[in-house]
Amino acid sequence: MSRIHSKSSKSRSDTAVQGTNDNSIVSKHSMASLGYFQDDFLQYVVAKKRRRAPLINRGYYIRAKVINHMITKFLQHPSDGRKRQILSLGAGFDTAYFRLKSEGLLENCVFVEIDFPDVVKRKAASIHRQNKLNCLLEDVETSTSSPQIVINSPGYKLLGIDLTDLQTLQACMKACDIDCSLPTAALSECVITYISAKNSSKLIQWCSDYFENAVFITYEQIKPDDAFGRIMCGHFKKVGSLLRGISSYPSMSSQEERYLSLGWEQCSTSDMNVFFDSLQKKERDRLDALEPFDEYEEWHLKCAHYIVLTAEKGDCKGVYKTAETTTVNSTKIEPPTRNVTIKTFNQDGPSLQRVGHTCSVVDGIAVVTGGFGSSDGKHKRLSDVVAIDVKSGSMIDLIKDDSYELIGARMFHTATHIGSGTVLIFGGRTSPTRALDTGLLLKFTFQATNSDSENKDTNYGKESDRPENCALNEQSYAEKRRLVEDCNRTMCLKCEELFMTGAIPSARWRHSTSYVQIKGQDKVVVFGGRSPSHSNLGDMFILDVQTFNWEKVEAKGSPPFPRHSHSAAVCNNLLIISGGLGSDLQHLNSVHILDTETMLWRELGCAGQLIPRYSHTSHVAGDKLWLVGGIMPSVHPPIALTSIDLMDGTVTDYAMPSQTAGYDTPCLMLHNHCSLYLPSNGGKIMILGGGGNCFSFGTHLNDTPVYLSV
Repeated sequence: MSRIHSKSSKSRSDTAVQGTNDNSIVSKHSMASLGYFQDDFLQYVVAKKRRRAPLINRGYYIRAKVINHMITKFLQHPSDGRKRQILSLGAGFDTAYFRLKSEGLLENCVFVEIDFPDVVKRKAASIHRQNKLNCLLEDVETSTSSPQIVINSPGYKLLGIDLTDLQTLQACMKACDIDCSLPTAALSECVITYISAKNSSKLIQWCSDYFENAVFITYEQIKPDDAFGRIMCGHFKKVGSLLRGISSYPSMSSQEERYLSLGWEQCSTSDMNVFFDSLQKKERDRLDALEPFDEYEEWHLKCAHYIVLTAEKGDCKGVYKTAETTTVNSTKIEPPTRNVTIKTFNQDGPSLQRVGHTCSVVDGIAVVTGGFGSSDGKHKRLSDVVAIDVKSGSMIDLIKDDSYELIGARMFHTATHIGSGTVLIFGGRTSPTRALDTGLLLKFTFQATNSDSENKDTNYGKESDRPENCALNEQSYAEKRRLVEDCNRTMCLKCEELFMTGAIPSARWRHSTSYVQIKGQDKVVVFGGRSPSHSNLGDMFILDVQTFNWEKVEAKGSPPFPRHSHSAAVCNNLLIISGGLGSDLQHLNSVHILDTETMLWRELGCAGQLIPRYSHTSHVAGDKLWLVGGIMPSVHPPIALTSIDLMDGTVTDYAMPSQTAGYDTPCLMLHNHCSLYLPSNGGKIMILGGGGNCFSFGTHLNDTPVYLSV
């Protein structure tokens, strides 16, 4: 019985893995049809043609680009006139042979494709049905010596074999006259990791033992133990095609050690961020022009979780130069020795799940606006306002009038509390082609709802807003505040469209706004961001919160480079800009400080390595600047918190604990989030929202509020 169950279980798993081919070919065709990568033959093997999201198109572009780069390098490497051989292991419906053949790149080369028998039969039917495909095959044998050899021609062979059946695989190699002494490339494109670690190691070693002069090229997933990796592995588990080898070889270094231990003489790896950065700027600019794109965080995370590995032996050593496959940690980054602690605020209370939103604090209440999240069972841009008590983490009732309709759906905007219970909303976008230059004023008041205070006015405002020694309805400010905090509160909201004058900033999103005092006057400073026509903005504007007049300010001293997705924090009369995404998607690690009295910028020198990051948040506590999360694709495990001493520049990092499924810590992505520093709660940092679209694996929205402590 156990043997029968085991067989049926394997059969179900094999079927699920074959299903990944069907999904993959749809995405490849979508990517190619939009001009990301030239492959005119995908249209002949795809059953359903669908347009994928920009993030998925880019993901399959980088996959096609890196595989093509590695195959081309192999074909260009001198072979002293000897025939070359390419073995595509788990080829699926890939059309690399037909594309390379039509380009004249497979002269004196044999291309062998191997996959499950059912996949191979379906592919063979497509080839025979399409003249554009079968015309590229020459002298196809009408009968073969083995049922596994489905198509056999001098230059192309299609074999239906389970890759764990090495005895049959080797027999078919001999039957197809594959010469073990010739230069051979074994190609595995998202295949090895679906096979158990034991069986895939046998396959890797078989290739090394059987071929005297060979390279092994593999493209697959790594890093299962962070939040993105957890979502990725969970997706494949859900569809029944487990990433069986990822936990055994979770990193680039462990992958290299594996191949070297299995007979390969040298090995190198690169993640897709490094490979993408190696592309010429002209090519990267071409991609930007294909379709609107604003999912930078998800793009960098996806690329950090996929690697290309090349292993070499014999005469094929030197096909891939080290400079072209430098590992992502070319500058060694030591992992932090300390982790943060993640705790939920209120496990039984309602959850805030969204990204690209904003948060501002009004009298102990966190006011969250907009973003992208779930509403009415669908993921979409949001137009709502949510109030959360910072002390308890619980939701506060919010009473809205008809003016609430003014808010509209927007994301990557900013919200700034400018005093007297008023929050300024500025900028943001609806889509990557439509940025906003409008402003709104959200005005909040409070009502006490218990019987002891229902007739009392509790719109007490900020303590700093009231005149010195002013009596409030015969109660001191402190007494009235205590009254309100001791009873249940309801928050009331009115919205007003902001009519601005002066040098109004251009429409933008992913910018920063900061509430500061300049020469005793309350101001709001806008810096940076991006727009549909400018990927990075470096301008600065100041808004007078009394007159709502804008003034553009020219930078003096050492200002920050143009950037977006940076963070801004305020300490006394200092505005501190950290990190961000600069030109050519460069991750920035600079910290710039603006003295608002002199309007002079300076750059803070850091003692130690400050890791580049963007899409983070920041706070000043005492003499330290705390950076919360962000995208740092070159670092594993991810950094949760970084403290920077503003006096001497000392940098201290705190890592995120393992996010592997089954651990007690919640699955938490620290990007596209909001955070609040809570000095009265032990110096903890409250996280609201965050997460994003995890490539094709689903959207993950953090279940918040939670807080971090060190």
